[in-house]
Amino acid sequence: MTSHFRNPLAPTARTIQLRVGLVACAAVVGLAVFSVSALAAEPPQGKDASGRYTMQPTDGGFLRLDTSTGILSFCRTKSGAWSCDAVADERLVLEDELKRLRTENDDLKSTVRKLEDIAGLPSDKELEKKGTGPNSGPSSGSGGFKLPSEEDVDKAMSYVERMLKKFKDKLKDLEAESGKKGTQL
Repeated sequence: MTSHFRNPLAPTARTIQLRVGLVACAAVVGLAVFSVSALAAEPPQGKDASGRYTMQPTDGGFLRLDTSTGILSFCRTKSGAWSCDAVADERLVLEDELKRLRTENDDLKSTVRKLEDIAGLPSDKELEKKGTGPNSGPSSGSGGFKLPSEEDVDKAMSYVERMLKKFKDKLKDLEAESGKKGTQL
């Protein structure tokens, strides 16, 4: 036989419901107190009062400026989630190109100076000191490289003509000798 006596220390369904209700009420009150204290907190003062980012609405999203780095991003929703993509800063690209061109220009100026030294030409600074410009040319009497005169060119051409005539005559002599002597291949 089973006895139907109840343990006086065992909780009843009613006491369990009361305990659960008390715990739920305590959690709600605790959450409310925490929320109110967080909302009542004083916002930061001074330079950082507005936060790290500033947002500006635009067509299709927002422009976000990172005030600590200066990076600009375009923020918009993609598939229901917000995402921000960095905006290309053309100023940096132009500064890099300007730096590259300055370096290239310096290299070219150095090469020109070396070639002027090799050719014996005076530099632009030397020409300015003498009162003649860089466009006055190498025959300005500066003692550097000078172009040959018309007479010098004629002498050189006649020398080349004589040399070619002698070479041609030598070939004719070799052809005449090869016909008389030797065996054919």
